[in-house]
Amino acid sequence: MALTIPFIGSIEFRKFTSTVPVGQPTTGGLQIYTGIVSDTGQAITPTVALSCTTVNACVQAIATEIAKLPWSVLSRGDGGRRVRDEHPVHRLLNVAPNEQMTGLAWRELMLTSACLTGNAYSLIERTPDGRPSALHFLRPDLMEVQRIGTGEVAYMYGGGRDEQGRAVFSSNEIFHLMWMSPDGLLGYSPLSFARQAIGLSIAAEAFGASYWRNASRPSGVLSTDRELSPEAVQRMRESWEARMRGVQSAGAIAVLEGGLKYQQISLSPQDSQWLEGRAFQREEICAMFRVPPSVIGLGQKQSYASAEQANREWVTNCLSSWAARLEAEARRKLFRSDEMLGTEISFDAMLRADLMTRYRGFSIARQFGFMSVNEIRAEIGRNAIGPDGDVFLQPANMVPASTPYGGDNFADITEPDLLPDEVETEPSEERSLTLEEIDLRPSEAMAGNARRGLELRKEFGRGGTAVGVARARDIANRTRLSPDTVKRMVSYFARHEVDKQASGWKQGEEGYPSAGLVAWLLWGGDSGRAWAESKSRQIDRARGEDDGND
Repeated sequence: MALTIPFIGSIEFRKFTSTVPVGQPTTGGLQIYTGIVSDTGQAITPTVALSCTTVNACVQAIATEIAKLPWSVLSRGDGGRRVRDEHPVHRLLNVAPNEQMTGLAWRELMLTSACLTGNAYSLIERTPDGRPSALHFLRPDLMEVQRIGTGEVAYMYGGGRDEQGRAVFSSNEIFHLMWMSPDGLLGYSPLSFARQAIGLSIAAEAFGASYWRNASRPSGVLSTDRELSPEAVQRMRESWEARMRGVQSAGAIAVLEGGLKYQQISLSPQDSQWLEGRAFQREEICAMFRVPPSVIGLGQKQSYASAEQANREWVTNCLSSWAARLEAEARRKLFRSDEMLGTEISFDAMLRADLMTRYRGFSIARQFGFMSVNEIRAEIGRNAIGPDGDVFLQPANMVPASTPYGGDNFADITEPDLLPDEVETEPSEERSLTLEEIDLRPSEAMAGNARRGLELRKEFGRGGTAVGVARARDIANRTRLSPDTVKRMVSYFARHEVDKQASGWKQGEEGYPSAGLVAWLLWGGDSGRAWAESKSRQIDRARGEDDGND
C-alpha cells in the first residue's frame, strides 16, 4: 500500500527489522516532548527525569503494578463472560509478545515509555489471516505520527532501512498506548507539564549534595582588623578547613584567635526551608502522575484501614485509567472485526482483603448460591473436588415458593411445583361453584415464579412481551384474575409447551435462561399452568360448559 506524504513523497507500507543498537543514545530527530528545559536551566529528558527519585518511583509503581496483573481475553454472550485463554492474543499479552520478551517485560516497557513521553508504540506482526503473531516495541523518540490527506494516520519510524532511512506503517499495524492528547495523534508528555517540579526537585537535591560535599555549614568569611601576611592567611585557612570541613565536623565548636570574627554569608538549610521544599516538590510530582504519596513511601504512617482505602484510591484514580487505555487499544487493534472479543486487566489480586475477610465473603457467596465450592477453591489456588463441587446452594427461606425444599440453581422452578395445601380440589358433584365463588387469586407458588421471571427479564433483557410483563405483575401481587384471563393462560401454556425443548431452558445449558423460560415464568411457571387448568374446569362447570370428560 503506497501513501503520498508531504515533503517525503510516496512510501510503501512495509515490515522492517530495526537497525538501532540496544541502548544507543539518541542524537537527532527528537520530538519536542522528549526534552523540555525547566526554569532552573535543567533539560528534563526521560533519562534525566528518571534520576529524580520521585519520578523513578512513580513510573516504577505504575509500570510494575499493571505489568504483573492478569490480562484476560474475554468473550461475551448469553452465557455471560468467558475467559478465552486458548486465544493467541492471550499468549501475546501474558506470556511472550515476541521471541525476546516476556509479557510482563513488554507491558512494563510500554507503560514506562508512556509515563515518560506520553506515547508507547509496538509493531503488530500478523499472520496471513490477520491474527496478531507478535508485538515488537518501538522507541518513541524515533517515531513521527502524521495524518495524511486521505485521513489515515501514518507512523514513520526512523529505525528501519529503506531509501529514506525510515519505515512507514498504517495505524492498524501499530499498538499505540497514549496519554491524554490534544489531537488524538500524539499524547502529551507528563514530563513537559511537570518540568518545573522535576527541575526544582533535581536542583534541591544537587544543592544538598553540594552542601554536604563542601562543608557542614554554609560558607562564610573570617575577618580581622589586623593586617595579615599571605603566609598567615594561608595558615589560618588550612587550620579552619582542617577542623571544620566535612560531615564528621558538623556541630563542632570553633575557637577563633587573634581578633578573628566569623561572618555567615548564605542562608542555612532551615532558613531556606530546604527540607520542606523537597517534600513539597515530591508531592507535586506524585500529583502529576496521580500516584498517592503513600505508595512510594511518603507521608505519615497509616493504619491498616487507611492503607487499604489508599490502595483502593490508587487503583481507582490512577491504575484503572492506564488499564482502560491498554484494554481499549487491544480491543481495537488485536482482534478481527468478526471476533466479538475484548480484554480485561483484573485488579482482584491488588484489592484482595485479609484471609478471614475473604473467607467470610466466600461463605456468603456459597450460602447465597452465586459461587460453588470449586469456584471458591479456584480463587484460593486449590484443586477442584469433582462434579459435586459444581453444585450451587441457596437458603431454603429465600427460594421461590415453587421450590420449598431447595434446588440446584432454581432448576426446580420449571417443574410442577404446587404445594400440597395449594393443590386445587375438584368441587363436589352435588354442587358446582358459581363464578363469583371461584377463588381466582394466583397462588404463592405462581407469585414466586412471576417475580423470578421479572428479575431474569430485567437482568438478561429478554423473554416475554408487554402483555406477559403485565400478567406477571398481577400474578406477583396475587391480584384476582378474570375468568377470561384464566382461559388465555390455559391457551398460552398449551401453545408454548414446545419451548421447553429449546436450549437454555435448564441451568447449565447454553443461553440459560432462554427467552421461552423467562416468558413461561412470567405467566406463573408450571404452578401457573396447573392452577389455570384447574380453575378453567371450575369456570366451565359454573358456566354450564362441562362436557363430562374431566
